[in-house]
Amino acid sequence: MHEVGMGSVSRKSIARELVLEALASHRIKGGRSMLVDHLVDWLVDTKKLLRRTARNRIRTMTTNDPGRLHHHLRNDGSDDVLFLVADGKIRRYDPHRDPKPITCK
Repeated sequence: MHEVGMGSVSRKSIARELVLEALASHRIKGGRSMLVDHLVDWLVDTKKLLRRTARNRIRTMTTNDPGRLHHHLRNDGSDDVLFLVADGKIRRYDPHRDPKPITCK
């Protein structure tokens, strides 16, 4: 598990940065997708993130997942990173082709 040091860095910020690092590591961009489970496994195995934390952060960052409303969303849109496609796969959110992110009930 990743520990939080002194200062204003939160566990959520660390988990968010680790998800972004994972996407870069797997070259997830330009419509390329990957299974959510593979991303979770990578975060758990490589970065020692708790499985529940990894899933929650991915859910928060997935623009079309209604479950994201159960988590605190940043007002600046920086949580609008992923888009859920068929069969449990995610890809980068594309604001030019995807629906607007779910931000309220």
